[in-house]
This record gives sequence, C-alpha cells and structure tokens, in this order.
Amino acid sequence: HRDWGMLFFMPRSEIQRFWMKNTLIPLDMVFLDEGWRIVGVVSNVTPQTLESRGVDVPSRYVLELIAGRAEGLGLEVGTQARFYGPLATQ
Repeated sequence: HRDWGMLFFMPRSEIQRFWMKNTLIPLDMVFLDEGWRIVGVVSNVTPQTLESRGVDVPSRYVLELIAGRAEGLGLEVGTQARFYGPLATQ
C-alpha cells in the first residue's frame, strides 16, 4: 500500500546511515529529530546497494516510504510529524 512505511526508533540521536542491500524497491528516507521534526529527506534511494545513505544532521527516528511518497505528502525539512494509530472500524 502506498501509504505504508517502516519507522525505525534509533537508540539515540546521532547521524544515521542506511544501506539498501536486501531492499527490492526504491524508497524515500525521512529523518526526524527527537521532537518528531523532519531534519532531512533522501529521495528515491536505489535498491540493492551497499551505498551508505543519510543526512548530515542528527536524527532519532527514520521513516522509510515508497519512493516519491515523501514529496507527494509535502514532507520536507522543518515539517512537524504526527503519528496516529489506525482508526477503529465498526
């Protein structure tokens, strides 16, 4: 689903780096600080590589989305993120 992603909770705020060795599709990586504010976005990351990807700003959380979704949602440096649980259906 295009609105699904994976959220990584890192042990501490620091420069985070990711590689895509076992990932089969391109992704966007959204880096967030301890206050859930976006400090960097790396878009359309090439899959199946060992190239280290990240931003040069400390972050505590990293959200991976399908490539192009961060731009589609208007996610950019300075955006305040909010997360909500799934809505209950009746």
